[in-house]
Amino acid sequence: MGQHVLVATLGAEPQVVTLAFDLLRGKGYPVAEVVVVHTLGEAVQPALRCLAEEFARSEACGYRAIPVEREGWPVADLRSEADTAALLRTLYRTILAEKRAGRCVHL
Repeated sequence: MGQHVLVATLGAEPQVVTLAFDLLRGKGYPVAEVVVVHTLGEAVQPALRCLAEEFARSEACGYRAIPVEREGWPVADLRSEADTAALLRTLYRTILAEKRAGRCVHL
């Protein structure tokens, strides 16, 4: 199997992502990249900044943030069934791209 990647959703608590990353690395998984799927709401912005700063300082792996979009527009928060469907489509496309690239995906 190729590189390992952690795909995580992000809410207001960025430590959930870093804890998952640390646990995977501690169990011997060589996670090469962390991919965070997120909305663009006000509550998520500080968490996004925190993760970007944290992974910019780290040479352990790459980091990418992917916003949830619905019909080409960013979703601020999951307030409706359509917003939730947009999240699921974004996760599906993200995971599919990683698997097609031959990576082992951790969620």
